[in-house]
Amino acid sequence: MTFSEISDQNTNLQINIGDKVSLLFDQSIQSANSNKVLTATLMINPQESEKLDLEDRVWIQIGENSRVFGRKTEGNEDFQNELLFDLDNIMIDDFKTTKMMYAGVNHPNYNLKSKEISTSVIKELAKQL
Repeated sequence: MTFSEISDQNTNLQINIGDKVSLLFDQSIQSANSNKVLTATLMINPQESEKLDLEDRVWIQIGENSRVFGRKTEGNEDFQNELLFDLDNIMIDDFKTTKMMYAGVNHPNYNLKSKEISTSVIKELAKQL
């Protein structure tokens, strides 16, 4: 399966961060301690994957909360890695009240922030919390 084929699937829970990076959110939520963990597949355009080491530099932000950087789990392919985002109770409440959401990358060669995420995506993610 290629990057473009993956990008065409499940677009309702996909957030594009520029034209080289996307997050495809899983519809399942895990629990860790008192926090919830949001899971997303990090997809990097294959032509860029060797140039950009992004796994620990991708973040989401809900409402006025601090950015939450994803932590890497084992991935199967070079251009796809699973990231876990730990959400505290305040962030979960902001999700449920459909506060603004952004995603971004903090990397010297690819420092971008997405446009505000659509409320339909936020509501769909909030259903899992």
